[in-house]
Amino acid sequence: MFYRFLPAAPGDQKQGGRLQALVIRDQPGVDTRNWGSGPAIALGQRFRASWVDLQDVTAPDGDLRLRGRVAGGAVFARGEGVCTAIEGGKVVIYFTCTTGGAAERGQVWRLEPAENGDDLLTLFAESTGEAHFDMIDNIEPAPWGDLIMAEDGGGENFVRGLTPSGLVYPIVRNTLNSSEFCGPCFSPDGSTLFVNIQNPGITLAI
Repeated sequence: MFYRFLPAAPGDQKQGGRLQALVIRDQPGVDTRNWGSGPAIALGQRFRASWVDLQDVTAPDGDLRLRGRVAGGAVFARGEGVCTAIEGGKVVIYFTCTTGGAAERGQVWRLEPAENGDDLLTLFAESTGEAHFDMIDNIEPAPWGDLIMAEDGGGENFVRGLTPSGLVYPIVRNTLNSSEFCGPCFSPDGSTLFVNIQNPGITLAI
C-alpha cells in the first residue's frame, strides 16, 4: 500500500483524521510489482489514481495492508523512500519500492497530485539488475533536477543519480564495507550532498 493521512485539523495531529490508500482507477487491488502475479506494467505507463478511506487503522492484527487491498488499494513491493519535488511550479511525489520490478531490484514511482483528486501515477524507473540500480530505498531531489538514490543491496552499494529521462549514473560507491547508504540530503545552497553509511554510522559530505 501507499498511504496518505488527511488530518481533521491541519497542524494538530491529536485531532485525528483519515488514513487513505492509493487506488489505481478501474483496477482495484492491482499488483504493481511486475513479479508475474499481476498485469505487466511498462516503464513510463501512467494511471489515473484516487484514494480510499481505511477503517480500524491501528490494526492490532497487522492486517491493514490486506484490508486495504480488499478496499481497492494498489499493491506495491516494499515501499520505503519517499520525497517531494517542485516541477513546473507543482508538487510531485516520488516513492521507491525496494524489491519491485521483474528483476526484484527496485522501482521508482512518480505521483502528481491534483486539486480535483484526479492524481496521475507513473512507473518512472525499474531496475533491470544489480548493475542498473540495486534495491534503492532513500531518495532525494537534486538541485539540478535529478533524483539521488541510496542503495540497500546485497553486494556493493552505490549512491546513484536518476535523470528525468531515466538515465542512471553512479555518484559514489561504498568501499568501506557492504552496509547500505541512507539519508541523502543537500546543504541549503545545494553545493554539498550529505549521505550516511548505516554501519558503522558515519556521515559523508560530497
